[in-house]
Amino acid sequence: MHHLVLSGSPSAIGEIHGETLRADIADCVEIYRDIFKLDDDALSARAMVHHQAIADAPGSTPYLEEIAGIARGSGQPEYIIHALNARSELMADMYPEINECTAVYFSQTALLGQNWDWNSKLESLFVLMEIHRPDGHRLMTITEPGMLGKIGISSAGVGVCLNFMSSPHELRGLPIHIVLRAVLDAGNFNSAITLARHAGPGRSGNVMIGSDSGEAITIEYLADERLEFEPEDGTLLHTNHSLGMTPEDETLSTSQRYADSCRWCVEHPERDLSALQSLLSAKAHPEYPVLREYCKVDGRMIGTLCTIAMDLPARELHLRIGHDESQQFSCYRLCPDRV
Repeated sequence: MHHLVLSGSPSAIGEIHGETLRADIADCVEIYRDIFKLDDDALSARAMVHHQAIADAPGSTPYLEEIAGIARGSGQPEYIIHALNARSELMADMYPEINECTAVYFSQTALLGQNWDWNSKLESLFVLMEIHRPDGHRLMTITEPGMLGKIGISSAGVGVCLNFMSSPHELRGLPIHIVLRAVLDAGNFNSAITLARHAGPGRSGNVMIGSDSGEAITIEYLADERLEFEPEDGTLLHTNHSLGMTPEDETLSTSQRYADSCRWCVEHPERDLSALQSLLSAKAHPEYPVLREYCKVDGRMIGTLCTIAMDLPARELHLRIGHDESQQFSCYRLCPDRV
């Protein structure tokens, strides 16, 4: 796994990202071209809709500069990098039944984590990206080559997780991965929530934001709607369905993983890092475990790429690659912001 430590202007950060991960970005482009199944003209048109959405978002100019830098460094057309960053929006209507990602936050200990379940080809490609801004703010994010951010933690003690959610609509808003990066760039928890709430319509997915003080919120984007939920009894859980709606089929993966995780929390009162890692390693359900081995879904091998457990007060990100629960976690640490 690449561990990039980047600093400088947004343009410089993007160029170094693109140059260092040039081959991996090219591999990601091929993976997503196969998924999107759009010709160059159609993909460019769709991607540039999201380019405009970023341009229209207040304070987002640095993200356009970073994306342009990635394109220059990687030798890819700029619209391709926009397509990678908008891949969730481009894919939202392609997967009516989603079998990926379980996220959880423990208020008592301010621990946040998730399994990232997706295409097995990404296991050898995903990257830990650490960004040091000139003002002293720092962030770490597990993301895909060419993308500005995904799951991660900031030196402000803010962490963020993502659950994919499908949509029957064509989505044209600010890409959810740009929202994730903006959350990590925020100076505090309240600013992160404000940014997420004002992202506008046009995306589908769940963003779980946790703080080092025990506060958390999960924000569901449902195309033109937004729903918010806070922890119940000190725990916040999310899989791939809306918590505001009863799933039509209680036997779906998302329903089973949510029910099993709720049951686990009742049966295990501990809320330390070991407990979080144990919950995210659960394989009790024979067909829909929380920690998933790769299996074929729509012709692709889908399963747990990695498990991320974040200790927000300690500014630590614990990472285990793959779906083998016997493997050890590696720890990466940020220094907190100076007050």
